Amino acid sequence: MSFSERFQQLRKQRGLTQEQFAEEVNLSPRTIQSWENGGHLPPMKMVFLLADYFSVSLDYLFCRTDWPNFERKDAFGLPIDGEGKEVSQVDREPTPEKTAAVMLNQEQTDALIDMINTHIASSKKDNAG
Repeated sequence: MSFSERFQQLRKQRGLTQEQFAEEVNLSPRTIQSWENGGHLPPMKMVFLLADYFSVSLDYLFCRTDWPNFERKDAFGLPIDGEGKEVSQVDREPTPEKTAAVMLNQEQTDALIDMINTHIASSKKDNAG
């Protein structure tokens, strides 16, 4: 999905035509049409206003995530509610999506071990001298 598709989806979810939305935000319908056709992106100042208008994050607006709003997370990356309580125990279950970012292949593991060993050797040399 692209910005233009996401923007159009959000506008339609509000039940607004291009003309109605343009009037509501004081822009020309041609500008809205250009954004939805992928001809132009809105200026940065307008991007923030659009995210606020639709109550979504910039990442969602620009299709970097499928979650409309940022989730608050604890130190372990687990979602929490507004009172600081964990959202659910289900979030603790490992899934490929959650673990993919921290799993290393053998080459990466070997490189990491080499870096650690080099750092340890360097630290020992610095402390000995």
